[in-house]
Parts: sequence; C-alpha cells; structure tokens
Amino acid sequence: MKNYLSIALLTFVGFLTINVAASELWKLNGLSDFLKGDARGVSISSDGIISPAPAMTTILNSNERLAWSAATDSKGIIYVGTGGSGKLFIIDAKGASRLLATLPEVNVTAVAIGSRDELFAATSPDGKVYRVQSDGTFSIHFEPREKYIWAMTVLPDRSLAVATGDGGRIYKVASQSASRESALLLDSPESNITTLAVGPDGTLYAGTDPSGLVIAISPNGAVFSVLDSPLREIRDISIEGDKVFILAVADGITTNTNDAEENKSASSVQTVKAGYSESITKSRNDTSSSKSIVHMLRIGGGHEIIWNSPSVIAFSLLATKSGEVLIGTADKGRIYSVNEEAKRSLLIQTDELQISRMIRSGGSIVGVSGAGGRAISIGPDEEKSPIYLSPVLDARNVARWGRMSWLGKGSATMEIRSGNVEQPDSTWSSWILVSAEIGKANVPNSRFFQKRATLKPGSSVGELSVAFAQLNVAPEVIGLQVLPTNVGLAPNVQMPSDPNIEASGMDPALFGQPSGVMPPRKLYQRGAISLQWNAEDGNGDKLMFDVMVRGISDSEFKTIRRDIPENYATIDGLTLADGRYIFKIVAKDSLSNPIGQSLVGSLTSDSILIDNSPPTVSQIGNVEMDGRQATIRFEAVDRGDRVTRAEYSVNGGEWTVVISDDGINDDPTERFTVRIPTLQIGEYSIVIRVHDMVGNSGSTRSVIMKR
Repeated sequence: MKNYLSIALLTFVGFLTINVAASELWKLNGLSDFLKGDARGVSISSDGIISPAPAMTTILNSNERLAWSAATDSKGIIYVGTGGSGKLFIIDAKGASRLLATLPEVNVTAVAIGSRDELFAATSPDGKVYRVQSDGTFSIHFEPREKYIWAMTVLPDRSLAVATGDGGRIYKVASQSASRESALLLDSPESNITTLAVGPDGTLYAGTDPSGLVIAISPNGAVFSVLDSPLREIRDISIEGDKVFILAVADGITTNTNDAEENKSASSVQTVKAGYSESITKSRNDTSSSKSIVHMLRIGGGHEIIWNSPSVIAFSLLATKSGEVLIGTADKGRIYSVNEEAKRSLLIQTDELQISRMIRSGGSIVGVSGAGGRAISIGPDEEKSPIYLSPVLDARNVARWGRMSWLGKGSATMEIRSGNVEQPDSTWSSWILVSAEIGKANVPNSRFFQKRATLKPGSSVGELSVAFAQLNVAPEVIGLQVLPTNVGLAPNVQMPSDPNIEASGMDPALFGQPSGVMPPRKLYQRGAISLQWNAEDGNGDKLMFDVMVRGISDSEFKTIRRDIPENYATIDGLTLADGRYIFKIVAKDSLSNPIGQSLVGSLTSDSILIDNSPPTVSQIGNVEMDGRQATIRFEAVDRGDRVTRAEYSVNGGEWTVVISDDGINDDPTERFTVRIPTLQIGEYSIVIRVHDMVGNSGSTRSVIMKR
C-alpha cells in the first residue's frame, strides 16, 4: 500500500513540476478501432457508430460441458442438445427450460424438427438417430452404424437427411423401418459430412471435411460440387432466398471443442500504443492466412467471399431476410453481421466462449454456447444499460490528458480513468464523468488511459477522441563507439526531402519518405578520431548533439562540436596533444520542446589514446660484415604507447617484416637485429621503418659498402 500511495502522490505533483512534450490525439473511429474494446450490450455499425444492442437473456444454463445443437418447432419451442452426458433440453415459448431426455450416447450432436413437429435427436460417437416424444421417452429411428452424426435436416418430401463421419455419408431416411443400405443417398470420399441445408427448390447442400467441399444434391439425386473452399472444413450453411451462405474454417471438426478454450484467457480489451501506424488491409479474396471464411453463392449464379478473417474463429451462420448473414464466433462470443457488400458490423458481444449454433425463434435469435452448455435469446427488445469500454491507450510515457470529444445523438454519458499499470486495477483512478460542454476531466497524469460510454435508449456515439501530451523525458545516448585512428566518417548521399514536411513537424514516413538518414561512409583521414553513437528519446523528439572532450587529468569537458544533427562526428586528432582523452556525447531535445523545458542525456567514452608523434629509430653501433652477410642493430622508441611493427627495405625493394630481439613487440622501446645475406660487391641502402599502435611511423637509413 505504501508504494501505491507514493505513486499516486508523485503523479498529482507532476501536474505542477514536470515538463510537457508536444500534444497528440488518440482517436477511435471505425469498426476495427472499436472492436479492440469491450462491447457490453452495444452494437457497432460498419462505419463505427455505437448504439444499444438487442437485449440478451440467458434461457438455458445446462451446466453441461458443451452445447452442440439446437432447433425450434412451429410453436416456438426450442430444443438444445449437449455434450458430456448426452442430454436434451427443452425451452418453452416463455423461456422456461428443463431437461427433456438423457440419451445413451455422450453427445447430442444434431437436432431436427419434422414437418409435423416431430423431434429427432442424433448422437455421437457410435451415432444413432432417436425420435423423442414430448414426455421425454425415445426410441431409435435410424441406426447408420457410423461413428458420428454431425447434422440432420428435413427434406421437402418429409424424409430425414442424416450426415455422418468418419464415413462421410448422407442417408435419406423416409421411415423408421428404413435400412442403412436402402437409405444411403451419398457415399463421398470425404471423412465427414459436417453440415446440411435445404434450398428453396429442394436441393440439399452438404459441407465436408477435410477437403472443404460443398456438394449439391438435386431432388432427382444428381450430385454436383458447387464450391471447393481453400479451408479444410465447411462448418455451417445457411440459406435465404437465392443466396447460400457457407462458413469454412481452417481447423477440422475434431478441434471444435478446443477452439473456445484457446480464447478463454484473452483480455477483455486490447492495449493500443499511441503513435501513427499505417494499417495494411488485405483483399478479402486473399485466403493465405485465413482462419475463417464466409462464401456467398447465388443459386444458379456466381460465388464470392464476403468475409475473411486471419484471427477470428467462427462457428455458426444464420442468414436473415434482410440479406445479411450473422456469424457466431469464439471472439468474446461475438456475433457479427455481414451484408452483400461485405460490410461487417457487430450485432452483439455475448462473452460466451463460442457461439456454436444460431436459430430463429419468433422475433428473436437464439444462440447456443458451444463451451458452457448455455442458450441465449437475443432481441427483439433493446438493451436497457449498454456500455462501451474502450481499449486501453498506452501513451508510451506518463502523459497529461486533455480535451475529449465524441460524436453522437441522444443521451449518453462519457467517463474516463487513468493509471500506470497496463491492465486496469485498484491502483487506477476512479471513473470521472466528462461534461460534453467542457470536454475535460481532471484525471492524474499517467501512462495508460481508458474511456467508457454509457448509452440510453435511442442514443448513439461515434468517433471518440482525446488529446494528450507526454511528459518530457530525457533522451538517452547508447552504444558510443570510437573507431580506429585515421578512420574518418563522411556523409553519404541522402534522399532529398520536402522542406515543407520538415517545417510542419510531421513524420516524413506519412508521405512515404524515409525518416532516418543514411549511415556515413568511411575514408582514410590522417589523425582522425571518429565517434558513432545511437540515441533514443521516449517522446520521439528530434535530437541534436554536442561532442565534448577532456584530457584524462583535466577537471572539465570542453565542447568541440555543437548542435550536430548526425549521430556521428570526426575529430581532427592532430589538434590534440599526445595523451589520453575522454569524449562525451550530449543529446538534447530542445528542437521539440519550449525554451526551458528541454532535457539532455549524455554518455562518456573510455579513455582514448591520442598519439600524433612518430616513433624514433636509430642505429646501434656499426654494421657488422661476415662474409656476404651484413648485420645491423637498431633501436625504436615511441613516446605515445608502444612499437607494434618493424620492417626493412633494401635498395627500395619490398618491405620485409622483422621481429624485436625479445620476440614480441609490446614495449615503448624495442631493439631489432636485421641480417641481410648474400650481398654482392657494391653499395646498399637499407631503410628501417617502425610503426606505433595508431599508425604513426618513423624510419632511419643505413648505407653498406660491400667490397
């Protein structure tokens, strides 16, 4: 608790004492922005308008692990089949639920209603089709001797179509006495027939796994593939008028029960970092990374993809009379609506782990929760207390929060809060009401920020925005590097920039121009001392640099370069006396902050040797002659550090390396012995040259006369 109080105190004091950087604007505008938040009882249109969602009521809480299937009869009675205990539940027209029957198998994977409200329930594994009476008694209606029964539907001639797996067969069951062989309608090469739907002309549409095919079977038995989806499984088909909507998913039917669990731990809201980022929108026809696709076929016509998601796992479809299709997902149990123009909107967020089936019941939509065994009724009334909770904004640094604005109509209240931990908790500020007239509320300076909109019936809001200014933080210099002596740095050719963009203070990247500079090129420069460094600024401020130096025994740094924009500098080492020096790079954010509010950061180098004096070389004694071999001894002295290399040349010929007499070149003073064999009669000029560690060289010359 002490730590929390300290943080809060420092935050409030910060209003008075901390410098503020340039202001920015965070705007939520459009469906994709708003979906990063939490939609509690609100719908969000394709153009980003938030309004009250249809009212949602839980009409079944079975306490079963899964809910697989649902159907409704002509009286508005709903039947839900669950998994784990093979239970079948009934929900009457008033929304009261009870257990109707417990079937022998583990899962009730399909439910269908006959033309006279007969109730059929199919089970898996070791699939059987039962006819269930209103009193809960049941009898076997059909036994295909297949492992799974995934779907059932009633055909126009009142027969029952049954889709199975692992055999991938469809049976047309005309009566309870039908045999497996006489009822076989289609024996496909697929492992599973996953879903069935009947078109207005009596055509039966069947989806498959694992090839993602949709097969059409005409009333006269003709079979034709109408779709080959790029994804593995056709999970659902829904038909309205002349449109066939098809949901294809990347994961097979055997992973159906695991998809929701993967999404269970997802945070209710996302955290969004402040700053411009150009979004990359892919064509909905690009299926290379898709997890879910909704195809739309026109009966007797063309085909198109109207929805495609690389992240959302979809489970169910329901076509509406308005021409839209509803998509039930594992994305917070959200139900999306997509129209013929492929515009997506959010109908409702249920917070179920997945919406595995949707059916119509009167003026309502009933959604079945695949994980949790619940059923919810949606609409037709409007939600009474809708709330939209925005994503959390990460300002990247502690910021001051300013004016907030929004578009809307009707009555809505707006609240804000702030904190310094990413997930809102008890250390955040309380919710503070924002007046529409003033647009401001006194929330503590903080790194994170969130908005909450509470709507009233008939109201709507959109385009939420808030201004903020990061509190200025000092720049940081990192990675200072000193290049070897004599290596100079020179600017590379830079891309031309628009001076108007630079004067405006906008990021050149917004205009497709590179925002950085080309790295420098290296060149030989006698005595050069080159420095390179990197620097960061938490506010993204534009930085300038000073280069400073002091001798190892000096008490103060002296500025030798001032206000350079590059992250490198070359110093003429010949202007410095021999000795050891320390360099300092000072970064300043004064270009991006008002006078008196800029900050600096610095970094010093290790001590650097400046050695401009060449080594001295002198001959020791006289040249010794022994037959045709001459021996010369010499001494090299370097005042800076040490002698690193020695070599000699005879009569201007190639240089030959020679090692010091003690076997290693590691001292300021070294002695060398040069032996030149096979001399002929004549005069020889011997030049001896030595180098120190920074590349300075000194030499001497001896003349030998061979007689």
